[in-house]
Amino acid sequence: MQPKHRLLARQLMGRSLAELPPEWPGFLQAVDEAYQSFDDDRMLLERAMELSSQELVEANTELLAASEDRFIATFNRAAVGLALGSRTSLQTAHCAW
Repeated sequence: MQPKHRLLARQLMGRSLAELPPEWPGFLQAVDEAYQSFDDDRMLLERAMELSSQELVEANTELLAASEDRFIATFNRAAVGLALGSRTSLQTAHCAW
């Protein structure tokens, strides 16, 4: 049995597999499969985290744009209100004269 996973192959480097007890090839096969399964799970988790991160960045960008739009709209309404209020105050002051 030649291990497929490079970590197991590195761990067994320099050891003769022919000298192992008869039950060891099955054990090594199980270890090899466990290492591969762990790597597969880790890659799946990393991919899921990358997708989640991208989605969060997109959502944050959309929220920031919406927040800026609301700020600008609020500022513009306030500026118009101040301008109208100033004009009304001037007209009232002019009429009082």
